[in-house]
Amino acid sequence: MRYLRFSLLAAMTLLWATLLPAQTNVLSIDTVFTPSGKTAILPIMLQNTSAVTGVQFDISVPYELDVDDQGRVVAELSHTRLAGYTIESKKIGTENKRYYPNGLDAGTENLKYQKYRIILYSASNELVANNRGTLVNLQITMPVDLNNGAVLPVFLSNVVLSDSRHDGVEVNPKDGAIVIGEIPRPDLMPVDVSFTPNTATPGEKFTVRWKVKNIG
Repeated sequence: MRYLRFSLLAAMTLLWATLLPAQTNVLSIDTVFTPSGKTAILPIMLQNTSAVTGVQFDISVPYELDVDDQGRVVAELSHTRLAGYTIESKKIGTENKRYYPNGLDAGTENLKYQKYRIILYSASNELVANNRGTLVNLQITMPVDLNNGAVLPVFLSNVVLSDSRHDGVEVNPKDGAIVIGEIPRPDLMPVDVSFTPNTATPGEKFTVRWKVKNIG
């Protein structure tokens, strides 16, 4: 009888464990598209089911991140997810990585990547709000001589999430990329052109009004 009760209890425990939603936390970089010679915005996003009060990660980028006049990494914290949070950043070295100078279907080449450590924390131990979306935007200016179609991976490593007790919680990092390409410009055409007055004599002023339609 005791064996039967134990077996039933074990089976019920296993069933309950399978019914519980798995805790999934993913820190990721979105893939961004930008022309060469322009500044790209790198959104660092977190999808979390755990309660999170701190985030730390290393990010390897193909070129140096933009910095302000005081030498600090330019970063825009999410006002909705990280209210009251502080960011600390530090360049921690370089490493050789492979990128695709002519697109994913062509060969790869080595490039010396810049590696940074980013720490996001709340002095009052506030939770990261919501459970999905961007935490912080970083900036990186691309060289002018990159080929259209070039793909430069961006790598996350040493990712740590902590809860209110400063214990680590499981997290899966997901890398992203910067893709070089011309951003299509709008093809604008004036429509509904009107003149006031309808006729004018030489030297007389008149008013022209029009609307603009994007046909691109």
